[in-house]
Amino acid sequence: MGRIGSFFNKLGQGIKSFGSRAIGGLSHIAPKIVKGASFISGALSHMPGAIGTAAGAVHKGLDFANKAISALPSSRFKDKLEALNGKVNDTVNKVEPTITNAAREAKVVGDTAGKVINAIKPHII
Repeated sequence: MGRIGSFFNKLGQGIKSFGSRAIGGLSHIAPKIVKGASFISGALSHMPGAIGTAAGAVHKGLDFANKAISALPSSRFKDKLEALNGKVNDTVNKVEPTITNAAREAKVVGDTAGKVINAIKPHII
């Protein structure tokens, strides 16, 4: 083999060596990535329920505030509290559907990611 053949032989050996090192490194890192991704996909799949629970708690708090404000005697302070409570209620009613829809989409992504991770996990870990 001449100089050119020797060059390509060394190049091939270098690529092969790099590939084996890369695969060896990935074999150490991949299980950690899969475990982290599994945790994240699990968290995403539980988001809609958590958001619904939080929204319910906010609505209960707003209802309690409405009852407390209505028990106050009429005054400018009561009017300001009612206006503030109305603004908070409007904001919650506007934001809640958007967050809920985003959580549903995240659940779909999480479920899909979970299926992919469960399919890959036996081959990696």
